[in-house]
Amino acid sequence: MEFYRPPTLQRVLDALGCVHRALRAWKFYPPGHPSRKAGIRQAHSAMLFMLDGNDLSLNSGRKYFSFPDGEVLKDTTHISASLSYEFFIRRIQKITFLHDLNEEDLLDFLRILTLPFDVIQK
Repeated sequence: MEFYRPPTLQRVLDALGCVHRALRAWKFYPPGHPSRKAGIRQAHSAMLFMLDGNDLSLNSGRKYFSFPDGEVLKDTTHISASLSYEFFIRRIQKITFLHDLNEEDLLDFLRILTLPFDVIQK
């Protein structure tokens, strides 16, 4: 099975870390706060850099992300582990980030992740 694997694992970890920080900012700051918008922009930029015109599929576990072949993304900072746990409690097992990801799509995704997990499961 062929799938996109970025040239460096650090690109993936950086992008996932930016998405997690944007999610935390979206949850913490009130509507209209500049940190919310800045987090989305930074996460979007990091994701596009990491995707480099490709689609990326990842499996999500309780404490980690992995590539479709099962190789675990080892993250010593545990930031991606926090994001994978957010997926885990919402029963998200696989995710694909498309090469044409735009800021609005990323924002919609973060809004969904801020919903209570029991609402998403229904």
